[in-house]
Amino acid sequence: MKIHFTGIAGAGMAAVAQMMQDAGHAVSGSDQDVFPPMSTFVEGLGLPVSWRLDAANLPADLDVLVQGASAKLGGDDNVEARAARERGVRVTTFPELVGEATRGRTNTVVAGSFGKATIVALARKLLVAF
Repeated sequence: MKIHFTGIAGAGMAAVAQMMQDAGHAVSGSDQDVFPPMSTFVEGLGLPVSWRLDAANLPADLDVLVQGASAKLGGDDNVEARAARERGVRVTTFPELVGEATRGRTNTVVAGSFGKATIVALARKLLVAF
């Protein structure tokens, strides 16, 4: 499947893009006003990425466009999402895509304001140990 991420430099979007790439999908993305560390992380994924939003960024045979929720992406006025809809391409969000990709599996989610990385590291250690 060909998947394009509009707003790929969001932490969640980049992680899901990598997840989809690791699952064997052809992934591309775009974003704007991005700086390190996210710009370098996304570039390190080795997928086609554009640092401006433009309908020309969409692959001709695109299957799904994943639209980020950031206000800077323009919501319903996002040029890439609009072009995808005009072409009949399904537009979804990264939580919806993750839900589809993990349907039938048990998921563990860590959320909150502080300590997420620490808790995830601890949980990983425990899950690997047992």
